[in-house]
Amino acid sequence: MKNNKSSAPMIKIWFSAFLLSIASTFAVAQDPGQPDVAIRSATERVQALIKENYAKYQADQAAFESMIYTEIVPNFDIKGISQLLLGVHYRAATPEQRTRFADAFKNMLVRSYGSALLEYHDA
Repeated sequence: MKNNKSSAPMIKIWFSAFLLSIASTFAVAQDPGQPDVAIRSATERVQALIKENYAKYQADQAAFESMIYTEIVPNFDIKGISQLLLGVHYRAATPEQRTRFADAFKNMLVRSYGSALLEYHDA
């Protein structure tokens, strides 16, 4: 995918707003009292890691996704977000279906937003 510098600032703004809106809605595992601080800290760590390891992450998507799972995912209440997304259907779902949905949602977020972070790392 070609790096489109003109859309990069908008993607960063949108991604940051998305992260902050989710974090402010749900407890952040690191510090439930200050989700914006936790997200800002995680974002800065991820940006630094991408800058330091860009070539490695470009060549090894699994290593990049592993970093995202380690640095970002623990900050979110995936179960709570999944429950909100499923709405009334959450109660009808079996525990296995709930877990599968939460895992699929988490993996989609990591792949979608992780790819955008890597693509626009220097924007």
